[in-house]
Amino acid sequence: APGAPSAPTPSGTTATAQRLEAEALRKHGPDFVQKVKEISTRLGIKPEWLLAVMKNESGMSTSIRNPNGGATGLIQFMPW
Repeated sequence: APGAPSAPTPSGTTATAQRLEAEALRKHGPDFVQKVKEISTRLGIKPEWLLAVMKNESGMSTSIRNPNGGATGLIQFMPW
């Protein structure tokens, strides 16, 4: 069902988490994924949560800028 959590895979991660990490690796490389994991650990969240926000907000593109509000980057931060 749409929005339903993915079933755990044998590695203990979800299929969605694996897809998000694979996309991040393709677009930004292993150093980026490692940094996301480090930041997620500091925040106390799962890396796939941070990757999901990036996917939703910008399609994991670092150069995205919203022309209507000025939000920029992976997580669409707003200028102050």
